[in-house]
Amino acid sequence: MSVPQTSSDPIAAKTLLYTIIGAVAAVVAALAGIVSVLYARRGPTREDLRRVESNTEETAKHVDAVRVHISRVDSHFAEQKSREQIEAQASLLFISVNVIGFVREPVELRIELQDPSAIPLRIDLTSSEGFVSGGAECKPAGPLAFTATFDPAVVLAWYNHGYSMTQKKAVQVRILLRFQGVEDLMERTLYLKQVLADRPGAPPQKAWMWAVDTD
Repeated sequence: MSVPQTSSDPIAAKTLLYTIIGAVAAVVAALAGIVSVLYARRGPTREDLRRVESNTEETAKHVDAVRVHISRVDSHFAEQKSREQIEAQASLLFISVNVIGFVREPVELRIELQDPSAIPLRIDLTSSEGFVSGGAECKPAGPLAFTATFDPAVVLAWYNHGYSMTQKKAVQVRILLRFQGVEDLMERTLYLKQVLADRPGAPPQKAWMWAVDTD
């Protein structure tokens, strides 16, 4: 799930302010030294000139350090703004999740997308109460499609911790998604139920399988 971030960093801003104040103070001190030498005495000594040169050099170094710090802060703000924009776009992505398999057999979760720049890396089976029954890595399964395989006991525990509704339960999935180079967590709610279906084989048998209710 996307976690909104503020567009400013109070600590960085405060540090920048203190650094600038320090630079200004250093410049003022250097100027004061120059004025005191030029006007307090008509003939400055070599020691006075060396002191002025030293103060000027230190001030120049401090100003350069301030410039570097400002550049880093600007870069930090730019990166943060870019990430926020990408996360906002990711929250609008189309993501379809389907549950395929019989209750007593390994179950496949199939993820389908419409944006080729979105790549699911991992999917966790969760509940609204924070319960996590298990997770698995996503593997490519065709154009804009990925799958993850789960043990039947893990899926059953996930279902049992879901929110009970009429003939179905509301369960959640948490997907670690890489979108435009940024990794983010996305959450989706599924309405999962068990249906009686024909199991392949001879002779045909009925068995319970998982189905996602889209109504």
